[in-house]
Amino acid sequence: MNLVPYGKRFPISDPSIKYGPAAREAYDADLAEKTLKVNPDIVVCAGWMHILSNSFLNPLAEANVPILNLHPAQPGQYDGAPIERAYEDFQRGKIKNTGLFVHYVIQEVDRGAPIVVQEVAINPEDTLEDLQERLHTYEHKIIVAGIKIALENRLSVQ
Repeated sequence: MNLVPYGKRFPISDPSIKYGPAAREAYDADLAEKTLKVNPDIVVCAGWMHILSNSFLNPLAEANVPILNLHPAQPGQYDGAPIERAYEDFQRGKIKNTGLFVHYVIQEVDRGAPIVVQEVAINPEDTLEDLQERLHTYEHKIIVAGIKIALENRLSVQ
């Protein structure tokens, strides 16, 4: 399933925007329906760069299915794609470190409640690639920890 056919079904007049709100909402509603058909315990969006709308978020919340994301920054530090910005801010002396966190997905991008937070050092000799590699080593650990915590929380609520 991908967004392209939805863009064709719901065209918009602005050529600078690939997919309009109607296409995204319809896609997310269908995605929620397909997701719920498999009765998931949890949904993890790590590495998936689609911003989910309420057409996806609300049905999963009603079904008590937590949605998690892994974000390579400290909570509230940088939304969206942050690694390059953190590296540049370190080079300019604005920050001393960065981090990453696993959080619950809400409509506001990268603003959901943190589940696991990991501070990550940036060293003066680091290249951007060094920082990316260091973040990836932590990502693999905290995503597992975040999923475990979210599932335990879900079971305690049921």
